Amino acid sequence: MEDESNPWPSFVDTFSTVLCIFIFLMLVFALNNMIIMYDNSIKVYKANIENKTKSTAQNSG
Repeated sequence: MEDESNPWPSFVDTFSTVLCIFIFLMLVFALNNMIIMYDNSIKVYKANIENKTKSTAQNSG
């Protein structure tokens, strides 16, 4: 057992736990942003392709 007068082990344990939770939340946040950006880029890419095909069809006709 640790000496009860020494507060460092419990402080370090609490700090590491909070740090792990914070890192986990940041990872979830970053992955969520990546997925959102990926979805938006796919939508923009498809919209650009549709606009180009429409414009080429109008130009050829």
